[in-house]
Amino acid sequence: MKTLKEGGAVFTEDVSKRLLALYDLPVTPEIVAHSAAEANEAASKLGYPVVAKIVSPDLPHKAAAGGVRLNLSSAEALERAYAEMVAEIKRTQPTARIAGVLIQPMIKGGVEIILGVKRDPQFGPVVMFGLGGIFVEALRQVSFRLAPFDAREARAMIDEVSAFGRLMTKLHARHDAAAVLVPLLLRLSQLATEIGDAVEEIDINPAIVDPVSGSAVIVDALITCRQT
Repeated sequence: MKTLKEGGAVFTEDVSKRLLALYDLPVTPEIVAHSAAEANEAASKLGYPVVAKIVSPDLPHKAAAGGVRLNLSSAEALERAYAEMVAEIKRTQPTARIAGVLIQPMIKGGVEIILGVKRDPQFGPVVMFGLGGIFVEALRQVSFRLAPFDAREARAMIDEVSAFGRLMTKLHARHDAAAVLVPLLLRLSQLATEIGDAVEEIDINPAIVDPVSGSAVIVDALITCRQT
């Protein structure tokens, strides 16, 4: 696959999402900007408020490096954040290559979940589902399945994370979350089955489920390729 060959050992977020989108996994619309002017143009197209993220193959964990700015609601705020973020990365991570700044809409509300694929050296690709955000460490509720699996197993994965169902009920979800998440897990299973041998890990954190609309969108993703 062309994306796998061109992505490098660790995919930047935009490349990771491009691969996920090939499997009809829902990702945020986004534009890579190479100047503050381009960032403002991108934000005008996507709509405020926006998020700005450093794009660098050397900074897989952007937030920890100071490479993320959230909830930017005006051109002035975006321009200031762009300049401050780039300057901070150049100061604290002088060897990091900066390929641009990713601009995407700020997704508010909803329930954060985590999804992933991990290659087990004995059994092959394993798909993971769990609660994200503040609940990752607090509850540690996750489920796993070897890929490939069917819709029954996907629903069982969701049921095993009981706190997710309780949270959706508390938020007065109008739709069966499984109706959204089962197809999503099946697409991730297909991806893991088809390219799992080439991928060491896929980390989708977070994806956000909207309990009102019954939709889900992947906000951030990181793919690490297997080194042979």
